Formats: sequence, structure tokens, C-alpha cells
Amino acid sequence: MVSPGPRRTARRFPNWRFAFVSASLVGTMVLAAGAAWGLHRSWREHERSVDAALHEYVRYAARTFGEEVIHASGEIRLRALAAVLGTPAPGPAAAMPLPEFAARAGAALDDAGLRPDPWRGYFRLDPRDGSMQSAGAAARPEVARQLSAAVAARLPGLRRANEPAVARLVVAGEPVTVTFARQLTPSGETAAVLGTTTSRSLAIATIAGRAHRRVPLLPPSFISPDWRYGRGDARSDSSVSVAMLDHQGRVLYRSPRQFSSRVRGAFVFNTAPGGFVVHAALEPGLVESILREHRRDGRRRLDLLLPLLSILLAASAFAHLSRERELVRARRDFVAAVSHELRTPLAQIRMFSETLLLGRERSAEERGRWLGVIHRESRRLGDLVENVILFSNLEGPGLRLGREPTDLEELLEEVVEAYTPFAGARGARLVTDVWTDARADVDPKTIRQVVVNLLDNALKYGPRGQTVALGLHPGGPGRLLLSVTDGGPGVAETDRERVWEPFVRLEDDGTTPGSGLGLAVVRSIVALHGGTVRVEDAPGGGARFVAELPAVVPAPVEGGVVASTVAASGRNG
Repeated sequence: MVSPGPRRTARRFPNWRFAFVSASLVGTMVLAAGAAWGLHRSWREHERSVDAALHEYVRYAARTFGEEVIHASGEIRLRALAAVLGTPAPGPAAAMPLPEFAARAGAALDDAGLRPDPWRGYFRLDPRDGSMQSAGAAARPEVARQLSAAVAARLPGLRRANEPAVARLVVAGEPVTVTFARQLTPSGETAAVLGTTTSRSLAIATIAGRAHRRVPLLPPSFISPDWRYGRGDARSDSSVSVAMLDHQGRVLYRSPRQFSSRVRGAFVFNTAPGGFVVHAALEPGLVESILREHRRDGRRRLDLLLPLLSILLAASAFAHLSRERELVRARRDFVAAVSHELRTPLAQIRMFSETLLLGRERSAEERGRWLGVIHRESRRLGDLVENVILFSNLEGPGLRLGREPTDLEELLEEVVEAYTPFAGARGARLVTDVWTDARADVDPKTIRQVVVNLLDNALKYGPRGQTVALGLHPGGPGRLLLSVTDGGPGVAETDRERVWEPFVRLEDDGTTPGSGLGLAVVRSIVALHGGTVRVEDAPGGGARFVAELPAVVPAPVEGGVVASTVAASGRNG
């Protein structure tokens, strides 16, 4: 007789095996479905990221084009008014005559390609009696009626003595640009106001057309993947169409070729004189070739991966693309800020050097004055480049400190002497209060950059006529306190940590130059020396930046103070 036990066991085993296999199949199907869904989402996200990157590139192209037009327009204005800005008048009665100014300004406008211009004119305003002399289009009655009022309205708003002013007129439906500046006497009085009138439409069409032909609005490798530096043409006018409109919708410039593309972008310039908006579009064939290449690459990679690994790699690719977009945006903003900061000294150096090469100086004194401007701006350019190099090295392993016992009193006096012309240009006054025998175990080159950055920050954000104090005092056992105090608005409590971060510029409206790296470089260098930095309220108002450094020989407790005052006052007005 056979017992029923084994029969029950034999019947139950196939049921358990079927359940296990069924569960495995269901689990596999769920995993496969999840993998397929993950691959699909990854692919769609990849396409959206590529599309977003294309739109970001075209918006960047619109911004690059507009900034180039603004920069070129400002450079032309500087060239036209160079004779006024760089040549003081001996006295109010000896201001530059109108014919001489017209000849110099006209030559500069001709060199810029702004001819023929039916609205070109020249004028000279005598501040003693308010009389105005005019020539060319400025002498027309319909222009003269608006010209005096426009100049009188803008003249009090000039912040610096060597700053040109711009006004806009509309005469018989034609926009006319008025550019003028004050010619000063050595004592800072206004000897005369001289300026030009030009057609805004003609100037923008000429400048914008030249920028579209010559300036690469897109990265060259974006247009042609096999492009290499030194080979090939980087022009992008065949790949990007642009249109420049004022805020009333009137067309200021339109490129000869206009593309009907779904990848379009715009950038609004509200701070530029008159304001305008730039629209840009990518050539449709270029867009399709880029998308096709990305699809082909994506499919080739996905076909080689296992479903489960595809999910992980897709997530990694998405994170990488997001990070790449952030890096592209940060690099774009950094390059734009540094380029804007470098253009000003480069424009000054190029303008005055070319003027000297053309032999347009009238005396040895004028030649020396212009050479001084070139020297001052080249020093400023060198400090900017040093900041960028230091920041790059501080972010990696490239910076090595050459520490040695350094006489900080001598180092500070050298920096103050070099910075006196910059302070004078901003109408500021430098005061130093330095303890003798102040020696620190530091790298003198990088500590010099710390002092330069702190002084530059104080001069840029403080008002005209302020006093900037540079101090060096004992801080504690084996420590020295290096401080820079300005007369500006100060730094709010909530922003005293953010101010040290890279690319952070508090309450910046775009008018204050800077790259946002100066204070970040200061903090990193001081930290490498084993010190600390902080910002606090100054006793008389403003901000005080304090760096604590290691001392070699403690400063004396009593006596030994060297108090030197370096005055650097700019021209009034």
C-alpha cells in the first residue's frame, strides 16, 4: 500500500515551481518595462536638453551681437571726442576752436566708415555766455532748436570729467545722435562743450553690418565640428540671422539673410543709449544637422547597452548634461563680464596709441599725457589678467606659494604709489597708516594682489571725493591686521558671506565694471597663508575689509608708527 504523503508532495512541487517561474517572468517583464520607460524618458530628456542648448546658444549670439554694437559705438564716440578728452585748454578763453574740432572729429568718423552722412554736424558751446557755434547739419534750424536743450539737459549728469555724453533727437522723423564732452582747463573748469551730430540709422547700419560679418556669434566648432584654431573661417553670418529693433519696433538693422527657424532667441538691452532688442535665428539646415548628429550618436550608444545599465547611464548622462549647461552658463557670464572689463583699458590704449602713431599730438606735453594714459591702463589691464590667472590656479593644484619674510611696509608703499593715478581718475584720496617693522611670512607677489584687489574694490564702489584708508596694525600674538576702509555704502549683514564668493556682485546694475573675482581671490590667497578675512562697518560709515596674516616679528606695542598720506584728487565736475 502506498502512503498518501509522497503523492501530496509530488502534487505540490509543480505548483511551487510554476509560481516561482511566473513570479520571475513577471519580475523580468516589470524590469524590462521599467528599463524601456527609463530609456524612453532618457532619450526624450536628451532631446529636450539638446533643444534647450540650441536656444541658449542663439540667445547668447543675440547678446554677443548687441554688445559688439554697443562697444563699437562707444569706441567711435571716444575717437571722435579724443581731441577734447585728451587735450586740456590753457584757459576758458583758449578752448579749442570749432574748425579744429570739426577737422579732428570728422577724420575719426571718416576712418570709422560713417560717410556720407547728411546729418553730420559739429557744435561748440561757450559756458561763459551760453552761445553756440554750429557747422554742418548742426547749423540747420530744425536741429539747432533741439540741440541746445538736449545738451543743457544732459550736461549736469556727467559723472566724470573725461566722460562723453549722448543725447537722442528726432528731426523730421530721422533719429539723430548727439555726442559731446567738456574740454577742461588744468584747474578743472569747463572751457567749452564740443560735440557732433550723426545719423543714428546710418551709424547702426554700418556698425551692425560690420559686426555681423566679422564677429563670430557662435563657437566655431559649433558650426563646423572639424574646425581648429588657425584653420578655417570663423564667420557665422551665414549660420545666424539677426535683426535689431528699437523699443518702438522700428528696424535699426536687419541682416541680408533672414532664416525662418524654430530655434530663435532675443536679448533686450535696456541700459544702452536709446535701448534696443536683438533677435537671432539659426539656419534651419544647421539645426537639423546638429539634431541628426545627436540622434545618431544617441541611438548608437543606446543599442550597445544592456537595459538595466541604460537606466543608470541615462541618469548619469542627464546629470552630466545639466551640469554642462550650468558650466556653459557660468562660463558665458564670466567671459561676458571679463570681456566687458578688459575692453575699456584696451579701447583707451588702442585709441591713444593710434592717435600717437598718426602724429596728432600738438605738443610734447600732450604726448606725455597720452603716454601716461596708456601706461596707467596697461597696468590696470595687467592687474585684471593677474586676477584671472590667480583664480584659475587657486581652483586647481597650479598655485605654489613662495613664502619668505617680507617687509609689508615697503610692499604697501609700492602698491599705493602705483595706485595713485587710478585713485586720481576717480577723484579719491589714499591715506596710509602703517606700523614699522611689520614683517610677515608671506608670498609677496600674491599678497600684493590682495592689496590691489581690496583697493580696486574700495575705489570702484565708493563715491567720488572719498578717502580710502590703508592700514597695517598688530592683531595679536604673531598676527598682523591689513585693512582697507572706504567711504561707500557698506555691506549689509546678510551679504557679508556672499561677497567673498566667485562671480557675486552685490546690487550690480551693470554700470560698475568688474568680473566678480577680486574678493574671491583675496579670500583664497589669505586662507592659503593661514589667515582669515572679514568685512565690517567702518566707524565713519562705509565698509572695512580686514585680512589677518601671520607675522614674523611682532609689531611694537608703542611708537614706531609711520603715517603717510598720499593724496590723489581728480578734476572737479
